[in-house]
Amino acid sequence: MTLSETPKWEKIENTILYLNNNGVETLSDNIFEQYMYLKNFLEVKLASEEWKSINSVEEKWIIFFKETENHERKCQLLKLCEYLFAIPAHNATMERVFSLMSAQWTDERNRLLPETMESILQCQVNY
Repeated sequence: MTLSETPKWEKIENTILYLNNNGVETLSDNIFEQYMYLKNFLEVKLASEEWKSINSVEEKWIIFFKETENHERKCQLLKLCEYLFAIPAHNATMERVFSLMSAQWTDERNRLLPETMESILQCQVNY
């Protein structure tokens, strides 16, 4: 779903089945109509050099969601993207959290409760 080419319906269908089998049942029956909406959008965009010059997958999806108007024709694709892009492509974020945790959980502060440590890390990472 990099939008460098039109995604095949079979791949989207397999992704939906995988998500449904793993407890993510947010996708409804009109996903095929929304796939066709995306396909029509991409047929126009894939011909342009500007689209080909965009390297970021996220940027391509952002353009799709901004340039298309009818929310009902893309709401299930938005849910699918929200789920797929929530999964990090690498573990650098987790390594950063472990590094922050080891800096806080020292020999002098070894009696911190896990809940306290979680709160400290949330403050450091998010603010």
